[in-house]
Amino acid sequence: MRQLVIILLSGIISIAALAASDTRFQKYATPTMIHGLLVSGEVEFYQNDTLEFARIVKDDSLFGHRFPANTGFHFTKSGVMDWCFLGKNWVVQGHPMQGGGHDWMTEFFPSGRLASGGLSEVQTIDGVPCDVGTFWTELFGGGGRTYFYENGKLKYAKVASTVNYHGQQLKKGKHVKLKPDGTIEFVK
Repeated sequence: MRQLVIILLSGIISIAALAASDTRFQKYATPTMIHGLLVSGEVEFYQNDTLEFARIVKDDSLFGHRFPANTGFHFTKSGVMDWCFLGKNWVVQGHPMQGGGHDWMTEFFPSGRLASGGLSEVQTIDGVPCDVGTFWTELFGGGGRTYFYENGKLKYAKVASTVNYHGQQLKKGKHVKLKPDGTIEFVK
C-alpha cells in the first residue's frame, strides 16, 4: 500500500512539474475579464498566452453549460475546455455532479458534452442506478466516477442498488461498462 501511495505521489509531482514548465501564472486581486470570462485569483496561461486555468467569480455559461461561481476551468492549448472543478454541487447536462473546489474533476469531450464526473447523489441513468462518487472508491474501489459516451448515454458506473438490467442482475457495489448500444460489455 505504501509503495502505491509513493508511486501515485511521484506521478502527480512529475505531471505538475511538466505542466508548470509550459505555463505562467498571474494573480488578479479584483475580478478581471480574460478571454470572455470574469475571473480572479491565480490564473494560468500557456506560453502562447492562451488561458490554461482560471476560476470564474460569478455564475456563467460556457460551452453550452451553466456553471456556478468559483468553478475552475482548464483549457487545452487550442482553447477548448476539457475539465473543471465545479464551485459547488451542480447539475451538468441533467446529472447532479460533485463540486466544492478541488474535490472532483468534471471532464468534457472537445464538443463540450459531459464525459465524466462524480455524481453527488444516486441517479438512475439509462436504467442503471449509478452510485455517488467517493474519494475512496475512486482511489481504491474500482472507480467512483460515472462515464458517458459523447451522445450522453451511460458508459461506465458503480451500481448503487441491485437491479435487473436487460435480463442480467447487476449487484450493488459492482461496476458496469455498457457498449454504445446499451448492452453490457462487462461487470466487475
